[in-house]
Amino acid sequence: MAELKDIEIDQFYSFIDSNPDCVVYFWGPHCGLCRYTSPIFENVVKEYDGISFAKLNVTENKGTYSMLGIKGVPTIKFYKDGMTVNTIVGCRDMTKVKDEYKQAISDLING
Repeated sequence: MAELKDIEIDQFYSFIDSNPDCVVYFWGPHCGLCRYTSPIFENVVKEYDGISFAKLNVTENKGTYSMLGIKGVPTIKFYKDGMTVNTIVGCRDMTKVKDEYKQAISDLING
């Protein structure tokens, strides 16, 4: 079972560089959609081995938006060998958010 690691902006590049398949969840404590999607994402994480997961609080880590091109939260970025291979911004369909996360992780594993 995978763990969800809290990282800071200064740990970001070492995290994606040292984990060939990884997912980073960018969130903010005052974001309503983040409060909805965070527990869903945390439950999805528990279903996967072999992938590294992290979350980064954009409010506490100033410069995240400009450094990493984050346009809004929640944003989930999927990385393979340090390169972004997929990005999910916001939550388009509240009833299908878990399935969307799982499909993107499956694509990362098989892509």
